[in-house]
Amino acid sequence: MCGHRCPDTAAAVDWLNANAQGSVVLASPENSAWLPGMAGVRVVYGHSMETPNAGRVLEDVETFFRSADGDTRMRILTDHQVDWIMCAADQPACTPSENGSLVEVFSSEEVKIFAVR
Repeated sequence: MCGHRCPDTAAAVDWLNANAQGSVVLASPENSAWLPGMAGVRVVYGHSMETPNAGRVLEDVETFFRSADGDTRMRILTDHQVDWIMCAADQPACTPSENGSLVEVFSSEEVKIFAVR
């Protein structure tokens, strides 16, 4: 993902701002640092000084994005009460689930957003 100044990311932020204010978003640590201020959302991991149990939470976020295990990923989403996932379109974790628990709601060349059901 090309950061908050990229047109695709800006469009995703606009989508979150219009549809997800106050909800919990799982995103990369780099994007989570600025999402609350730009989209009015809460993030799983933001800044280490502002995230309770930051080390464990950061590990969960990193595990989610690198794991192929559906049960592990769903546990992380449930544990952190995640409503939305924002990720780079080319990340392996950025695919709809077969069971309908992750539904793509926004897509551009660089960014995808999924609703967690």
